Amino acid sequence: MKKDELLNRFEKLTTVLELSSGWGYFSPLQRTCIHQERAAIFKALDAIAFKGLKNCTPKYTLPPHLEAIANKVILDFKQH
Repeated sequence: MKKDELLNRFEKLTTVLELSSGWGYFSPLQRTCIHQERAAIFKALDAIAFKGLKNCTPKYTLPPHLEAIANKVILDFKQH
């Protein structure tokens, strides 16, 4: 992923965490998975910044079932 893609992904995950807080979309352990991907994105951004890479893939991404819930959160809250 390129730097702008990583930043957009980080923003999406942050928004999902903010919007879903207290609504029961994710268990505490599932929220930890989201934080895990956010941390992996930061490591990828560091690799781009300090190793001169043009792109870098995070070492952790959400599993498909959590990605589906994250997308549902975005859709549910866009309607409000």
